[in-house]
Amino acid sequence: MKKYYLLAGLLAIMMGNPGALASTNTHGPSIQTLGDEAERITACDSFSWHGTTYTSGGTYYYDHSVDNLGDAQVDTLYLTINHSASGVDSRVVCDAIIWHGRYYDNEESHPTHTLQTQEGCDSVVTLNLTINHSSYTRDTLTACDSLAWGGRTYYAGVRDTTLYLSDQNTCDSVVNLWLMVDRCSLAQTDTACDSFLWHGATYTASGTYYYDHTLETPERPGVDTLYLTINHSTAGVDSLVVCDAIIWYGRYYDNEESHPTHTMQTQEGCDSVVTLNLTINHSSYTRDTLTACDSLAWGGRTYYAGVRDTTLYLSDQNTCDSVVNLWLMVDRCSLAQTDTACDSFLWHGATYTASGTYYYDHTLETPERPGVDTLYLTINHSASGVDSRVVCDAIIWHGRYYDNEESHPTHTLQTQEGCDSVVTLNLTINHSSYTRDTLTACDSLA
Repeated sequence: MKKYYLLAGLLAIMMGNPGALASTNTHGPSIQTLGDEAERITACDSFSWHGTTYTSGGTYYYDHSVDNLGDAQVDTLYLTINHSASGVDSRVVCDAIIWHGRYYDNEESHPTHTLQTQEGCDSVVTLNLTINHSSYTRDTLTACDSLAWGGRTYYAGVRDTTLYLSDQNTCDSVVNLWLMVDRCSLAQTDTACDSFLWHGATYTASGTYYYDHTLETPERPGVDTLYLTINHSTAGVDSLVVCDAIIWYGRYYDNEESHPTHTMQTQEGCDSVVTLNLTINHSSYTRDTLTACDSLAWGGRTYYAGVRDTTLYLSDQNTCDSVVNLWLMVDRCSLAQTDTACDSFLWHGATYTASGTYYYDHTLETPERPGVDTLYLTINHSASGVDSRVVCDAIIWHGRYYDNEESHPTHTLQTQEGCDSVVTLNLTINHSSYTRDTLTACDSLA
């Protein structure tokens, strides 16, 4: 009995037994079908199976004869139950807080935020907020790229932010500042194929380009810089003279007028388009049909598997006048192939996750076709890592700006074997603070 599952948990369909699968896990159970009557399932908190809800892991059985005396089948469920978690995040803040991207200035709200446990279940955190209020005066300063104030330097990206200097126990304000520092000049490096669009202009050549923001916004100074590398696509013609027809990049052509194309990739990752220029010489032939398994010796030559329904010609170098014509059907009864894949490989309906040598016997599905296929498989694994950074206010990471510890962005590289290597940014942000000092002097001040 085949089973199909929609892992989002919104739909479960079992052919021959609709409605037998249900779970309280909104993210859907992890289901592994072990056979026609057994399945291994991992769920969060509980799992409903044949009308019964289970809240603990274990091995369970269902005898179909209980409902249908004529059905002697017994289903087996290997069940793992992972549990949701909850916790409290207690904070003491001045005036308000940004918590998981939202603003709170009310101790009574008790908002919640849902994370994921390592097993994929809900982990609900409740904010327990204590607010101490402060008094402040407002001083508004603006700058381009950076601002030196109170003996400290503040950089671009901090906008409309209130900074407080106070003792460790109270929120009594000493200096309050609304700071608006805008990043007026940006530098970026890009690589593109053929052309690149930047600030409304299209560039087709490598070089260093500049954009002056005052051209559109006079009140905003700053010049952006682009370091651009342009790689070009290529095109070529593959001129072939053939008899009757050709298989070109896996497709059959017998018409000179078609001019098909095939797209490959250059070393820089741009398109390389090849056009087929085909000249066809026609031949006359008689038909002789022969079949064989793996190889066929005929007319003093040996023909191997993979050549099927193909017209073979013996002729001089200049014409297609047939001397002997053969419709040859040689089937490859046993195949050997070598493959390398990342993490897993699908072969004859089975998924393999480890390197090794595997075999497939065709007689299991087609008894009249002998032959055993062999797979020499190498599995390379993807990798992942964490780039932990401790910065002041914000960071430019892999060309993007981040000022939020909760974002956890990722960047994908390639391992030496060509598999994905995903790096996650674990960001800790320490915020700058400053004071304002006003001095008055006559004639000079040391």
